[in-house]
Amino acid sequence: TRVVCLNHNVRTAVVNLLLDQLGMNQEEHPKWSDTLLSSAIRNSCAGVVRCIARRYPKTLTMKNVIGLSPLHLSLSYGTDAASTKRILKILLQEEKRNGICGVLTTRMSDTSRGGKSLSAPIDLALFYVFKKYKPSVPVSYCLDEWECLSYCIKAAKNHDKFFDIAHYLISWRPTSRNFLTAVIQYFNLSLESKDKDGRTLIVASLLEYTQSKATNVRQLLHLGTNFDKPVQAYTDLSGKFVKNRYLLNVALDSPCTKWEILQSITEKNVNAIHQRDQVTGLYPFMQAACNKDQSLENIYQLIRMEPNIITLCANTDRQRVRVRASHLLYVLVNIMLVSGLAIWTM
Repeated sequence: TRVVCLNHNVRTAVVNLLLDQLGMNQEEHPKWSDTLLSSAIRNSCAGVVRCIARRYPKTLTMKNVIGLSPLHLSLSYGTDAASTKRILKILLQEEKRNGICGVLTTRMSDTSRGGKSLSAPIDLALFYVFKKYKPSVPVSYCLDEWECLSYCIKAAKNHDKFFDIAHYLISWRPTSRNFLTAVIQYFNLSLESKDKDGRTLIVASLLEYTQSKATNVRQLLHLGTNFDKPVQAYTDLSGKFVKNRYLLNVALDSPCTKWEILQSITEKNVNAIHQRDQVTGLYPFMQAACNKDQSLENIYQLIRMEPNIITLCANTDRQRVRVRASHLLYVLVNIMLVSGLAIWTM
């Protein structure tokens, strides 16, 4: 596989001849670090890769000494984006041709590194685009990288009909440079697409919310406009089935949600401030008061947006409101009103 002085066609013919003469079973796990297929991938020999994969299809699933599969290697050691695209396409075609179920979305354990998790091939495909992607340059600047990701997405969908690259990206890792937006726009994805638990993109991003992933929520709020209707039905992280819940209520159940996120949601649906949560029976500011992870600023700002909500609470049937929430609300409202008055008079 290192006959580098020959052109593409001659190199492939030579490798075919050598394989005929060797008479070895190349489908056995090698005693050295790489299989023949891995060596061909490392040297970006697309024709040789196809030749070996067709003669020895089991090598498509064989890993080298550090646990890397051919798909890992194709996205890690390509000499350029065009050759990486060709080799990746060949590997995925040969897997499909031989009915081999790839491990595109499965993270594996690397025993040579103390059992640390190895990225799934789809992770590498995402990073392959991300490291070259820039919002200020046209898509053509990294078109080969985008096409590599397209091949992986198509193959992943063949094995998992629920696979959605936007949902996968939300659960994958924090992203910057509006990369989630770029993926949604490039593949023309619907913001209303749901995962197998019935969660839309914005619901999934709120349930997966952390300070480092806040950028995902901001991007989706910027892209979407139809947030005035309650979410139909989904399964939350605890496995509980919920329905007819406004996005604001979903956000208030998330840990440590910043006010800028809540403000963006309320601006897109002002009526949510006046609505009781279908799950808890509480108004938004009451729900925030019951969540120990919500800041006092969030509670104060929710009341400040609609002070008349206090009057509505006084006129409602108290049996529908939790006793604990009512006591906590009484204390917090007084604290907020006093603090707000003090700030106002300063």
